[in-house]
Amino acid sequence: MTLKPCLQCGEPTDQSRCPDHRLKDRPLAKGHAHTNPARWKRLSKRLRNNAPFCEHCGAVDQLQLDHIIPLSAAPELTYADENCRVLCKTCNGRRQDRYTIDEAQHVLQRLQTTYRRRPTRQGRERIAAAQKAIYDQGGHPEQATSPPDGKAQRAMNLTGVNTV
Repeated sequence: MTLKPCLQCGEPTDQSRCPDHRLKDRPLAKGHAHTNPARWKRLSKRLRNNAPFCEHCGAVDQLQLDHIIPLSAAPELTYADENCRVLCKTCNGRRQDRYTIDEAQHVLQRLQTTYRRRPTRQGRERIAAAQKAIYDQGGHPEQATSPPDGKAQRAMNLTGVNTV
């Protein structure tokens, strides 16, 4: 076995650092590890191509994808287009894990619109996660305007009420 000098003290060791100077294994912050990095890169590239500027300051360099409702509040929304926006590195870093009730309400409305176009179980779960994030911020989330099975919509159409 070949010994190398420790990066900190120079003591011979079989790894990069001696036992006294080895780095502690730090778990990643909850919700900040993307379980599918390739999927995240594809989503980020697609959304940055669709909006090639920062939504806050208009910068066109160092663009990143930002979660409106942070992953620490709603990890179910990791890959939801409705919860992502393009920001420059400076604006994204300044924002951190903060979000307003209005931002979360906007995400909820976008999720509900998507769900009405194509109802899925994942869509229902995402709506519930957004509602929980709003509730956790002290707001009162709006309930979904259409039920999962759509029976009430049919009943309203039968009575002659026009739904929009």
